[in-house]
Amino acid sequence: MIGSIIEAVSIALDEEFGDGYEIYKERLEQDLEAPCFFVFCLGGKTEQFLGKRYLVTLPICIQYFPGSDEEQTECSDVAERLYRCLEYVTIYGEEKPIRGAKMHHELEEGVLNFFVSYDLFVIRQEQETPLETLEESATLKEGG
Repeated sequence: MIGSIIEAVSIALDEEFGDGYEIYKERLEQDLEAPCFFVFCLGGKTEQFLGKRYLVTLPICIQYFPGSDEEQTECSDVAERLYRCLEYVTIYGEEKPIRGAKMHHELEEGVLNFFVSYDLFVIRQEQETPLETLEESATLKEGG
């Protein structure tokens, strides 16, 4: 589930920003090519509702590393675009998009940190164990 959300966010970023921006899903300490994004999950929680329904909450952080000397202006422009492009993302294989909530951003040491939470209901399917087959045979005795 987490990987699917991160992939959906990455696709939305790629559609909004295009080829000029690298999107990383693993933290690189070196060889980071700015401008770029780093997408990761901050944690998550699951709450059980009726039956097999669960509410999954996944807070996602998108870090943006600007490529110009005008960090403040560039990060502000990118933040505006992130609010729009991450409001709805679609998980691969699903028809309906999921909505991002609790969006906010912070600029810290020249890096934009954008936060969004995706909350969705899932239904857990129990795996059915096939029953073993039982063979019977009977014989009748005559007589007696």
